[in-house]
Amino acid sequence: MFERTIRPTDLATMLGVSLKNKRPKALADAMAEVVPGFGGLGRYKKYNRKEYEVISFIMRRIDEERATLEQAINDAVDLYYRNTVLIFG
Repeated sequence: MFERTIRPTDLATMLGVSLKNKRPKALADAMAEVVPGFGGLGRYKKYNRKEYEVISFIMRRIDEERATLEQAINDAVDLYYRNTVLIFG
């Protein structure tokens, strides 16, 4: 459904963080515990657009709204994975 084309270097650039910042990978690893296969399987991860949006959402919730990591992950799962609606027109 979604093609994994976003490399970690591209992800850091898109999020506006330094490449040495390990926070996006840590958030992706935390999401992988809740959503199996998040960020792809294997040692070298690639992300799709939806996973970028999820990581961006979690970072925004933690930074701007002062949510805990657990709250931000639960909100992201509810918003992006549990309440997905398909509309056929």
